[in-house]
Amino acid sequence: SLSEPDLREPSQSCCTLMLGGVLALPPLRSLLPALPGVARAPALATLAELSLPALLLLRPSPSSRRAAAALGSLFHVTICQMVSPMSVYPFSVLMAPLYVFVIPEQATQVFDLVRRWAGLLVVVYAAACRIWIPLMADDLPPGEEPFEYPPYGCWAPGVIWCLAAYACLVAAAAFGRGGGSPSSAEGPAATAGPPRATARGRIPAFAVAAFGLCPYLGIRTYPALAMFSNLRTEGGRSNHRFIGDDFDLTGWQRDYITVHATDIPALRLLQVDLAPLFTPATKQALAAIGSEGEFWLTPPLKAWPYPPTRDFKPYSVPFLELRRRLAPLRAAGGNGTVNYTRTVARPRFALPSLWRALGRIVPGEDEEDRVLRNMSYDLASGGDPELEEPLPQWLATLARFRSFDVGYSPCRH
Repeated sequence: SLSEPDLREPSQSCCTLMLGGVLALPPLRSLLPALPGVARAPALATLAELSLPALLLLRPSPSSRRAAAALGSLFHVTICQMVSPMSVYPFSVLMAPLYVFVIPEQATQVFDLVRRWAGLLVVVYAAACRIWIPLMADDLPPGEEPFEYPPYGCWAPGVIWCLAAYACLVAAAAFGRGGGSPSSAEGPAATAGPPRATARGRIPAFAVAAFGLCPYLGIRTYPALAMFSNLRTEGGRSNHRFIGDDFDLTGWQRDYITVHATDIPALRLLQVDLAPLFTPATKQALAAIGSEGEFWLTPPLKAWPYPPTRDFKPYSVPFLELRRRLAPLRAAGGNGTVNYTRTVARPRFALPSLWRALGRIVPGEDEEDRVLRNMSYDLASGGDPELEEPLPQWLATLARFRSFDVGYSPCRH
């Protein structure tokens, strides 16, 4: 949410898109006419996301941890409710256990209590899974299920699990007692202070932080912690509010191509818009709140077995990603052509002093991007040694990129 389009162009914002998906659900559709607009949705989402680290880090206390667990649980249970393929329930499922570490004693109390009713809850869960799709996707024909990608086939079970798990976490944050479980309230745990960080415990935290910094370091945007966002760090056109190309020392993201036309499936399907696969009610809700309704993702190679969802739309991608996809096809004797423009953009800085301190040359404001226009490549005939050289294994593993557009930033996975 710290990207410019989120606040300046709410119609393109992921926050607006997902709000429309939530309001498309049958219990909430009646609220659509009453909404004055969604211009504040990105700002509210930004506030919620910044409140979580503030509660946990600035003045940590039992009450602030409870507030963080409750706020985070409400946030993550909300963003998984939309009807697939907009729902991000796999992400919410992965995040739920982390909140147990925020309020471990209170969460343990609640889950111990719930365990007593495990048999009955399993029956209720199974029944809810059977009726969830007809209830929440009531605009689909009888027997038809919403499209899901990746095709886990678990949208209803996943959403219901999230509802139950996060309800328990919110209850734990609101009503759980600190100082251990009730059976040990008189023991040492009753007087123990908050859990202390350990060196071993910090390792996952540092790993997640490093993974989250990958887009700003210019080494990876997919998969990365930039999913479901309007963030753009590529092309020398970062739209982050206060980070430019300052930490991108490799230049991989600034050396990019714009694909204008191609008949190579690995490039035609490098980006896919899921919005045409939304349910009719979701599309109507997005139109009602003024969302542009684009939801792009970059599937891994050969991971999209379906037809294109819309006419081909030109896009940009770092040259390394083009090389990753075309070099193996050339070696395997593939066919097809691609017409593209290659651009090496000059870096744009928020902190040029960092590059000067590292002894790097800081380009002048009047320096222009280097652009090679009207380029074409034929897989059958070849002729571009740079493009045909396979990526080293370490580079193929490290550097992976999604598509982008230098002119605007719709919601992307």
